[in-house]
Order: sequence, then C-alpha cells, then structure tokens
Amino acid sequence: MINNIPLTKIMPKLSDLYDICLIEVSDITIHNAGPHGQICEITLPEETRVAVSNGVVDLGNGYESTPRKELEQNRTEWFYKQMNEYRETEETQIATQDNPFRFSAGGALGITTDGYFVFIERDQGAPTYKGYLTAATGLSENMDAIYDPSKIVAHELQEELTLLDEDGNICVWKHEGMSDEDYALMEELAKLRAEKTELDYSGIIPHEVTSIDIGSENTYILIVKNSNGDELSRNKGIVNFDPATSGIDFLNIVKLDFSYEDVKSGKYRVVDTETFGGNNRTERNIVYVHKDELLNSSTKSISGIVYNHWTGTKSKEKEFDREMFTPVANEMINAYM
Repeated sequence: MINNIPLTKIMPKLSDLYDICLIEVSDITIHNAGPHGQICEITLPEETRVAVSNGVVDLGNGYESTPRKELEQNRTEWFYKQMNEYRETEETQIATQDNPFRFSAGGALGITTDGYFVFIERDQGAPTYKGYLTAATGLSENMDAIYDPSKIVAHELQEELTLLDEDGNICVWKHEGMSDEDYALMEELAKLRAEKTELDYSGIIPHEVTSIDIGSENTYILIVKNSNGDELSRNKGIVNFDPATSGIDFLNIVKLDFSYEDVKSGKYRVVDTETFGGNNRTERNIVYVHKDELLNSSTKSISGIVYNHWTGTKSKEKEFDREMFTPVANEMINAYM
C-alpha cells in the first residue's frame, strides 16, 4: 500500500467517510513584512501522508492513511531553534522535509457584548485535558478546510457554540465576508448537528459574528498555496504553533452578538452539539467567565457560570483553577488581554 497520497485525486472523497483530515506539510515559512504584519506561508505538497483516524485506513486505489500519531511528532527543539532565528533575521522556515508539521486545526474563542468569554468544559472522557476549559476548536474534516482554514473557525463555532433564541430558532453564525455558499453549508451543518443530537428547534435564522483584531504578536496573515505557488486562501488571525505535536492552529477571537444578560434572561442559550462515536452527545458544560476574572492574576481560582442545555443546569457558579485552560485557550486569552 502507498502512504503518500495525491491530494487532488484521493482527498475530495474523504469528507464523506471520516471525521478528521490531517496532512503532512514540509514547507512553512514565516517572515515579518513590516507595516503589513507577520506572514505565515504554507505550501501544500502535490502528495503527502494523510491521517483520517488514529489508525491505518484503506482508502482504496492502492492508498492507505497514516496513523494520526505518526504526524504528531515532538519538534520542540527544532521549533525553538527556528524561532530564535526568526527573532534575529525576521524570517525562518518552520517546516522542512526533515521536520514536517501537520495541518490543519483551529477554531474560535467567543466573547459576549458585555465581556464574558464563552468556554466549553472538556468532559472526563476527553483524550486530553479532562475538565479543562477550552475554546470551540477542532481538526479539519475535509480538504476545503485545509485549503482555507477559516472554514474550521466557522465549523467549530457553529458546532460547539450553537445559539438558540427564545423562539427556538437556531441562529446560524454568519461571519463577515462569508459567501452565500459557505453560509448555506453552515445552515446544513446546523441541521445535521441538531439531528444527531436530537436538538429540538423551530427554524434557522442568520446571526452576525465579527472577528476581533487584537494586534497581537501572534497575529499573522496566513497564506495557503498549492505546489504551483497559486494562492488558495489568505486569512488574518492567530497562528498557534504546537511543536510538541508538530501542529498548527488557525484561531480567531470573535465578538458574539448577544450578552450574558441575554442568556440569564432566557433570550438566548448556547448548546454544544458536538458528538462522539456517531450520534453520542458530548453534553459538555458551557461556561461564561468575565474578562475581569482573568485580569485579576492575584487569585488562584477563577469563577465561572455554568449552563448546560442537556442537563438543565442554569446559572451554576463554579470555581476553576487558573491553570485549567487548554494551551490553545490560553493562547487566545493572552492574545486578547
């Protein structure tokens, strides 16, 4: 069986079969473009190793996938060596043939109009960071999200922070600049997640969401190109490198067009509609934490307010250790602050 897979031939078929899709990338550069900001360029190979699960999967036509863990190598020493070079020369290669990274993953951290971050509490069955607070993040599920990582942001926000109004409508997140075609896909996703989780709803309506420009040192213009050098997508956001698993996350902080008071009054509710193992609901808690709680570094714990549509929990106060945030959530919190 062949491990290196031509992306243009085999990949379009994967989205119908698998829940994740990661590829190995060996050409990633970052450089400082002065007034234009920092730029991260990812060039996709013609063919490469592909992970669609934690094991080996027969993809047909003589191709088989690579176990996900094989793409998650620890490249910490290499990464920090390259970042030291970047600080000196303002340009460096993050991924090479000898030190490839996996691509792609990402998501969004939402903040309400009255200053509450909206987190998801990872359940005790999670493979990592059990009980930690995290943002709406995940892995790409098809090649569209690899060609354009902003699609991961939209997908994860819709799936993990599904908004319902008081009339039972699912408010589908409509991002600024989103095409009608992409918005239609989000409507289909909302219906699919509602079906899989048995979420009752009365209709589908659009709801605006905007990205917050934080001007952080971790903010990049992320450019994805094909092997011919043609630009496939260009997005601005946080690029978070995870050298311990040779990963890259594309992240946005977004302003959610509702307040915590709206949640408290019942005007809106946020529901996690992610599933595992098919149609099994994760039933994770949604946790609201005011930004002032995070700014007060003198306390060892942080107070959050827990809601859970599935269990009927409302306005339950809960203390969290200040260290109980996933690395990706911490990255976005620090960038915002």
